[in-house]
Amino acid sequence: MSGEGLFGRWLFGHVDPVRPWALQRGVLVLLACDLVVDFLPHGGRYGIGAFNVAHFAWLDAIQPLPTPAHYVGICVLMAFLAAGLAFGRPTRAGLGALCLLFTWSWALSMLDSYQHHYLLTWVLLCMVAFPRLRARDLTHPELPGSRPAPSRDVALGGVLLGLGLGLGLLEAAKAPFAFLTLFDLLGRGGGLLTLLSLPLLGALLMGRGLREEASAPSRPASIPAWPLLLGSCAVVYLWTAVAKLEPDWQSGAALERLAKADLDALAREVAGAGLPLIGRLDRAAFFTQLATATVALQLVTVVALVAAATQDRITSRWRRTLVQLLGLAPLTFHLGAERIGLKIGWFSYYMLLLVVVAFAPAAWLRAFAAGVARLEGRREGAAEAWLLVGTFALVGAGVVLDVPGGKAAGMIAALGLAASAAVAMSRKRPRRAGDWGRRAVVAAGLVTLALVNSEARFDYYRFVGGDHRRRGELAAALVAYEKANRYNLRPHCVTRGSSDVECYGERFGGEARARRRAEALGPGYGYRRRSRERNEAEVREALEARGTR
Repeated sequence: MSGEGLFGRWLFGHVDPVRPWALQRGVLVLLACDLVVDFLPHGGRYGIGAFNVAHFAWLDAIQPLPTPAHYVGICVLMAFLAAGLAFGRPTRAGLGALCLLFTWSWALSMLDSYQHHYLLTWVLLCMVAFPRLRARDLTHPELPGSRPAPSRDVALGGVLLGLGLGLGLLEAAKAPFAFLTLFDLLGRGGGLLTLLSLPLLGALLMGRGLREEASAPSRPASIPAWPLLLGSCAVVYLWTAVAKLEPDWQSGAALERLAKADLDALAREVAGAGLPLIGRLDRAAFFTQLATATVALQLVTVVALVAAATQDRITSRWRRTLVQLLGLAPLTFHLGAERIGLKIGWFSYYMLLLVVVAFAPAAWLRAFAAGVARLEGRREGAAEAWLLVGTFALVGAGVVLDVPGGKAAGMIAALGLAASAAVAMSRKRPRRAGDWGRRAVVAAGLVTLALVNSEARFDYYRFVGGDHRRRGELAAALVAYEKANRYNLRPHCVTRGSSDVECYGERFGGEARARRRAEALGPGYGYRRRSRERNEAEVREALEARGTR
């Protein structure tokens, strides 16, 4: 077969449409939380000293100077949009707007230079070209190319769901999280089973499984955006593997500098008692071997992602199983990266989602789609009263978030909802407008829950307070420090040198648990209370002294 023919078969090869559907919904939910939990805290750096350098010179020429309110408002607005699109049938216009806004959010300043943000732009762009499917389109037995979820998936889903949530809860009880939230569990211990159980959760929501098995699998569809998305991710992994061929990485020195508490403890265990099959390795040899294994996993991941695009048109069961087993490479890499504590944002979460969707049997994903179809109901749309409720929910969320630009983002989102509803009304589709209002309520609730359960506001205001204090702007610094201390959910931290390793809130044992954890980790680890209370007191004293002069 010619190279051109091989590439054509890969690009236009058929894929089960449940995969793009599931990935699209998952990415949108993750992005909505990511924007307010991980992106937002860095917003205070924008526009410092009335200076900015965009990723493109022409962008600096046409855009206003970014400010904290500007950047944070964009993040909140995108979070509302992403969450609203996730809980329904996304429109191409909405996905296109989200892609443009997200691209602008990182391109407007060189302060954001994370490579995986560039990749997310390509992912969102590919998602615009995904087919517009409802969950019931994938599971309705009377529609072509669909089939119901068999009862065996319901049973397997129950087992994995119980194991996954059980292990996740046990790990969260030890983890440095102020509250137990789903996005905190991803990538932690037990995260593998939790992730695998999510595609099957929908089967349990059906209430019961179908007694009869599907007579035939669904017909895959030609969706060129799917292999292009997987190919884009494969290019990223290939380049990161090549970049790790540098001597600093191959020697293990770079990885040793990145080592966190758990990896450091493992290195001591391997150097002491050793591990089964591996035996004893001194610290240097351990990090050298681990660095080499990391490169190998990334190279296997490249092959796995390219092969995954062909999975649904492979007729041989053992070949299809082989492709699915290749998915263990990226799964192992990103679970390990989360355990090590690499500072790569939520990149591992997106990739773990991609691995589950791209490599899991399509029947598992269809079980999830079946549950979503049931939740969607038999009728599309909702009462027009939901439109008013959704408008108030967006505006109210913008106020409750208590971040610069939050109120403006809520107002803009509400105006966008009203404009979309007006178009639907003009086309004699009032129930569609009501459905958008209901999705706005869900979006506002999700974004608010994600922010208030995280330390994003504590990080944001402590960064801002420090900057104002260095500039001598004491009144503004005091306001920022007061808010930082108000939103400090995890004040008790295990330390290693001057770095915080793990931090705990009162709901997870607080100071006592942090002290026990520091003692268990051994020499080099300590405990401290992390807050800005001392900074707040010092600034207040300085202001009082200034006022008496």
